[in-house]
Amino acid sequence: MKILVLTSIYKDPEDSKDSEMTPVVHYFARQWVRMGHEVEVIHNFNTYLLPIYFIPKNILFKRTNFRVSLNLKQRKEKHYFMDGVSIHRIPIKKSIPRGPYSKHRLNNQLKRILELLKDRSFIPDVIVGHAENPQIFQLYKLKKEFPKARTSIVFHGIEYLNRAGFEEWKDVYLNSIDKYGFRSESVHRKAQEKIGFNKTFFLCPSGIDDNYIIGDSLKGTADIHKILYVGQLIERKHLKTVIEALARKSDYKYELTVIGAGVQESEDRAFANELGVSVCFKGKLPHETVIDEMRKAGCFVMVSENEVFGLVYLEAMAQGCITIASEKEGMEGIIIDGKNGFLAKAGDTDSLCEVLDHIRQLSEEKKQSIRIQSLLTAREFSESAVAQKYLSNVIS
Repeated sequence: MKILVLTSIYKDPEDSKDSEMTPVVHYFARQWVRMGHEVEVIHNFNTYLLPIYFIPKNILFKRTNFRVSLNLKQRKEKHYFMDGVSIHRIPIKKSIPRGPYSKHRLNNQLKRILELLKDRSFIPDVIVGHAENPQIFQLYKLKKEFPKARTSIVFHGIEYLNRAGFEEWKDVYLNSIDKYGFRSESVHRKAQEKIGFNKTFFLCPSGIDDNYIIGDSLKGTADIHKILYVGQLIERKHLKTVIEALARKSDYKYELTVIGAGVQESEDRAFANELGVSVCFKGKLPHETVIDEMRKAGCFVMVSENEVFGLVYLEAMAQGCITIASEKEGMEGIIIDGKNGFLAKAGDTDSLCEVLDHIRQLSEEKKQSIRIQSLLTAREFSESAVAQKYLSNVIS
């Protein structure tokens, strides 16, 4: 089967170190290649006016939450292979960050995509888009060129649905797409509330590398005074909430390990010192090392907001951590409170304190039961399993 992937959110080897770009779309693509399919990725790579590239990153990121790669090298078109996936990075210019594309640029980008497909004699059986803009427009146009192809758009959030001009896209382009996908139950719920959908939808969560899912048995018991946080040190992740909650529970001598970096690191360190909380900041670490740290921890805690989907939670669950996530966020419907983990209100210290107290009062048998259920849940979300399910949902 020939699969064409259209996306503006693809992890590029030349991304600047402070970019927030997720590799999730590549994980799907590489699994499809391993399954024997031919995959071409069109990376609609946003470029901007030159002065934006010279604004100090800490100012740009903190004031605008604009966290994309700003590497001048990436203003050039590039074709490369990664894990057997053929990837075409095609720059498309935006005059204003987070603003619209001009019709001229949208049409030129589409023309370039059609030229590439013709040069490679690639007639897609399936066309999937990740993130709305400009992928919805491209799906609409490519469906006319390849009417037999099954098409799908996967929503990673609802930010674009709130922008001026989306009603036109909804009425003209969106109805032509065969299937709607959503990265999590919370994204679907919010999108449904915003505009409603009249076509079949499916959930499109991330998958854990099959090699990171441990065997049938869990070693030892959960040492719940060892708390782990893995994530960027930015405001919406609410590391301060975790630190404050542990400060209120100082009688239990929690130990907090923080893996990650970000613009709030100095603030978070100062906050921990001010409250007298023992925190080990380890910065960014290789993925294998992160997994080892998860195996040492008893609890994984991150009560972030605006979380589309939390692969890191599933990775922690797969290593036997008792995991605390945010309610009504990306793990909604995956973590069932009290069964395979716990949910607290995003950024709410009182709520997190209640959950921590509850876990301390559980019997060892109950804690082991929760760890086993979390492991079983994680297995349902192996990378190979979710990639197969995703493709089946599109072509069914």
